[in-house]
Amino acid sequence: MRRFLEGQKWWDEAAEQELKDRYKKEVMAEFRRAEGLKRHPLGELFTDVYGGEMPWNLVSSGLLGDVTVANDFYSGNKGTSSLGY
Repeated sequence: MRRFLEGQKWWDEAAEQELKDRYKKEVMAEFRRAEGLKRHPLGELFTDVYGGEMPWNLVSSGLLGDVTVANDFYSGNKGTSSLGY
């Protein structure tokens, strides 16, 4: 497709670079916007999916404790992590 477009003089290297630059600016602007949003607690990852009692395999795996540690870390409570963060 690229060769066809270039052969028809509908596309060239300058147009591609311009498009890449424009999309990179848009993506980076959305990243900056998203980084400013309030984060939801990581535990909602499970409550949203399961909507009630946690499955036994998640409870017994210890994964929920890891989520609590990660939630403390990402919410700014860095001193509370048992992983030394």
